[in-house]
Amino acid sequence: MKIAYYIGGFRPFHNGHVSMVMRALEDFDKVVIVVSSFSNSISIRCPFTGYQRASIISNWIINNDLKNRVSISHNEDYLTDDEWLDSLQTFAYQDYAFIVCDRENPEYIDLIKSRYNVKTYECLSDISATKIRNELFDD
Repeated sequence: MKIAYYIGGFRPFHNGHVSMVMRALEDFDKVVIVVSSFSNSISIRCPFTGYQRASIISNWIINNDLKNRVSISHNEDYLTDDEWLDSLQTFAYQDYAFIVCDRENPEYIDLIKSRYNVKTYECLSDISATKIRNELFDD
């Protein structure tokens, strides 16, 4: 079984994320959405708890009848890139890849590629969680 792991903060989960998952399902048997920074405190940058973000994604999975192909896991924040990269080993099994949007920082993509299988997808829209947060919290 080919598995894709989609790691992100999902602050909040939006249609750009949905697009990535749906495109990955064309290439993989299963997609695991890994909610990062799961235990972070609420802030403007992270306005939802890890449980709230996972719940939003879980509801999307259920409402779209994807329970057999999409699941959720989580990961924490780490102080160094090396600690974070080491933590990804938990998800690295045979026939896997981490999926990333081509709009991500190239250094971030190269960092993951230095140790793991990575498949990059073109971003289909300019939607971003940062823009959504700015709209929510801007005066």
